[in-house]
Amino acid sequence: MEQELNSNAQEGKITVATSLLQSAINNDSKAITTIFKQFLAHGETVFHAEYYGYFGFWFVGFHSFSCLTDKRIAVLRVGPFKKVSYEDGFYENMTSGGVYQPSKFWLYVFLVIGLLAALAFFSMLITYLLSFLLADIFGLYELYGSRGLFIFSALVSIFLLPFIGSFITMLFYRLNPCGLTCWIRERRPVYVFVNREKMTKANSLYRLWCDLREERNKYLKGKHIASFS
Repeated sequence: MEQELNSNAQEGKITVATSLLQSAINNDSKAITTIFKQFLAHGETVFHAEYYGYFGFWFVGFHSFSCLTDKRIAVLRVGPFKKVSYEDGFYENMTSGGVYQPSKFWLYVFLVIGLLAALAFFSMLITYLLSFLLADIFGLYELYGSRGLFIFSALVSIFLLPFIGSFITMLFYRLNPCGLTCWIRERRPVYVFVNREKMTKANSLYRLWCDLREERNKYLKGKHIASFS
């Protein structure tokens, strides 16, 4: 039995129900909050929940969501084949943050080089494998010759390009953040990917994150002073 994030099941895989995910992609704050509450502590107040876009190629990319509570910033990515990735960071453990929007020039350069190299590599690899393993079975070599077999392999390789392109895109945006990055002591930062068309939302998210972090630090400081008084 699979656990849908809008259910009360306590066992099984973690998946996001299709209807709930579609509502969340349409930036339904209630649906997004419902998803995040499965990861948050009971009684934790969600002040902000929003959808920040899609990154990657076609059906192999990821949807990016984030929420701010009274205690933490949380990030959720939902990808292909029921992949769900969640991470968060408590305000008191964060030292700084920033909004970034890298240039697309190098992304395009890496995509062109990477996709062409991947197409050539996989075409030759598939041609090599077919020539030794499958050519005699299907008679491809006799029918079309080495050139025809390579063309067939290139056509097969085209179906792999979305996966390669998505990997290059995600690697680029991991090394060159696009959106909000919150730095945490002694661990990797919490990174909220924000689509370029929604970059003004990253500014709003950053300001709200700063305000909530300040309020949280004041609360903890007051609580610490009270414990010694």
